[in-house]
Amino acid sequence: MADPEVDANLALDLARRLVQTPSVNPLGDPLRLESCNEGAVAGLLLAEILRMGVPARRVLVARRRPMVLAEWGQGPGPTLMINSHLDTVGVEGMPEPFSGEDRDGSLFGRGSADTKGGVAAAVAAFAAVVRSRPQPTRGPKVLRALVPDEEHAGLGSQYLRDHGPHANAAVVVEPTGLRLGIGLAWVLVIVAEMMAVKSGLGFVMWDAYYFLRLDIIIAAMLSVGALGFLSDLAIQLVGRWVMRWSRGL
Repeated sequence: MADPEVDANLALDLARRLVQTPSVNPLGDPLRLESCNEGAVAGLLLAEILRMGVPARRVLVARRRPMVLAEWGQGPGPTLMINSHLDTVGVEGMPEPFSGEDRDGSLFGRGSADTKGGVAAAVAAFAAVVRSRPQPTRGPKVLRALVPDEEHAGLGSQYLRDHGPHANAAVVVEPTGLRLGIGLAWVLVIVAEMMAVKSGLGFVMWDAYYFLRLDIIIAAMLSVGALGFLSDLAIQLVGRWVMRWSRGL
């Protein structure tokens, strides 16, 4: 069976319509909640997914805070969740935050990167899978979760955690890439070595601190920096190779 082909026009058109639909997070302010438009974004996406013929539903996780859930696949089997959020940060200082303008091949407007562009791309990919094959009755399933309130309290993801549906693995559509994740992983490894084990660079630095071995501390810090730089460089190179298809777009 051939790989499904993603409709780029669908992704671009949907991203533009999502950007043009404001959904600024009220950040816990009850007055701002009345103008928070996550419901309109949820309705737009729900209609798009239902148009594919995929079972989907709208779930209210809190007052005026809806979530959209869609599942492709039936019966037992592992579930992959594709998770993204409906809300955006504020628009202070932006002259045209909801223009959705296509300028020199780039989409402008609040949420175009975080994460309405990613939402649109994931929906287009989901549509390609749905078009390419009948709904499976066994084996892996795909759960599409579009959640509210990522920017403040995480109400949507908390609802999924507490009430389900649950998944075996997840792809979170965020524009941060792997470089940030690698950096955070290094921080956690070094801190864990300082606190809980008797090996590794973190332990070496902590041990040298007690014995006032400044030379060892500096050498260990330089080693951590060099390893972090090299791992970041490796991620960049891998990313360029994986995304080589996008050059010249």
